[in-house]
Amino acid sequence: MAKISYVAPDEIDDPELRDWLEAAIEKGRPGPENQSIRAHQPDVMRAFTTTRKLLFDKNSEAGFVEHELKELVRTYIAYSLDCDYWSNQGDARGAKEDPNNRLSELLEFGNSEKFNSREKIALRYTDAILWNPTLADDSLWDDLHSEFTE
Repeated sequence: MAKISYVAPDEIDDPELRDWLEAAIEKGRPGPENQSIRAHQPDVMRAFTTTRKLLFDKNSEAGFVEHELKELVRTYIAYSLDCDYWSNQGDARGAKEDPNNRLSELLEFGNSEKFNSREKIALRYTDAILWNPTLADDSLWDDLHSEFTE
């Protein structure tokens, strides 16, 4: 099994990269362990982090889907695949075990009152892409177009 050392923030000369790693450690996302490994190759860390910021930051002009919905879909994928690692990243960390957290009902989103219509449509589409593309029928597309633009 390969063992790659973690780079500590104080080992990074580039202040931007150091700030990114410190933010990951503080917020728990993106995965601080992964960022610490990426720090071995500054260009890789820069490419990953700038792409992630473009796609996920709330203030991003690139995407019109709110960060919270992107995170909900990401969590649904992790839970659906029963992936322990990704199920314990970001907002999902520990949420499955908390009966008061709405994510505890994520795998049963269709029957849950904890998710709004927009979230349920996005989750239905995610479910279709992930498990059964035939579920992406005209009805689902009509529902998607009622909430999202292309």
